[in-house]
Amino acid sequence: MSVPNIVSLKYRFAFLIGRIPAHAAKADYTYALDSSTAQWGHVRDYSFREISGLLNDHGFQVTAKRSIGMHWRGRRIIPSWLMPKSFSDNVIVKALVCK
Repeated sequence: MSVPNIVSLKYRFAFLIGRIPAHAAKADYTYALDSSTAQWGHVRDYSFREISGLLNDHGFQVTAKRSIGMHWRGRRIIPSWLMPKSFSDNVIVKALVCK
């Protein structure tokens, strides 16, 4: 599973200069369908901790975490091995159903 990373280096910079994305301000798991951010495709961005907690709450166990590095306009500018996972553009997790 891959989701946008709310604590990526790009978002940290956006927060620093006061340009917080609308979907970053929501603190719960979902948005109402009539929300202005619902039309953008992704409902919400998550950190590794948030997506792991959400999966655990729904009967999954996270078995692996990866990152993709940083991209700008479709091109990788920093490979994943050069930066901490938490700074990556996306959160990638592998999870198994717990029985």
